[in-house]
Amino acid sequence: MKVVSLISRGPGQDSADFQRWFVREHAPAMLKSVRVLAHYVVNVNDASPKMGVAPLDSAPVPYDAVSEMWIEESGDPRSAAAIYNAAIEPVIAQSLRSREAACHSYLVTEIVEKNRQAFEVGQRAPGVNLVSAIMWAAGKTDQAGRQGWRNHGPLACRVHIGMTRYVQNFVEQALTPDAPPYNGVAILYFPTLEDLEQRLYDTPQNAEVIAADVKSFVNLEKIVTFYTTQYNLK
Repeated sequence: MKVVSLISRGPGQDSADFQRWFVREHAPAMLKSVRVLAHYVVNVNDASPKMGVAPLDSAPVPYDAVSEMWIEESGDPRSAAAIYNAAIEPVIAQSLRSREAACHSYLVTEIVEKNRQAFEVGQRAPGVNLVSAIMWAAGKTDQAGRQGWRNHGPLACRVHIGMTRYVQNFVEQALTPDAPPYNGVAILYFPTLEDLEQRLYDTPQNAEVIAADVKSFVNLEKIVTFYTTQYNLK
């Protein structure tokens, strides 16, 4: 079981200050209090690449951090949502309340399309992630959207030559009230900022190929794309 959470700072707060707090205080509190975490990764929206060839345009980005939580398999007969509500949500809510922060969490199925990157536990990863929260294109059924994204995976792996890890997180269920109706969260890891800036695409022409393919299954007006550094905490 994997949970992806999108977190936004409270009104009037400084983004950098909130992100420091999230890594130094919120994340350790999660590790101390949530015993069911098998793995825990925190991504903070603090990277500003200067792109050689720009990716797709993004809708406004309200998120300061993205957490990835893998839950230990314990044979518990409760539903995934019940486990989240009982063991994780109260800790998140208590921690974020002091900062008036908002959290949208999703139960996801993780598909790892490419994995040529090793990460040290307890360390900040040296590179940068491109993160995109997506909704299916208008008129697409969930099945058609999923199939379009799965078909896109091999193309992305060929074209994004600087990328060493590519994960498709398919949303199965929103776990928090009023969560935006995202259908997936893509996470593309690049081992250096230069790899993202200069090697996002193998050719300018294939940037257009990627854009056309994504348009076939994603609502481009609502895609939210941003760049994060990654902390592999457990």
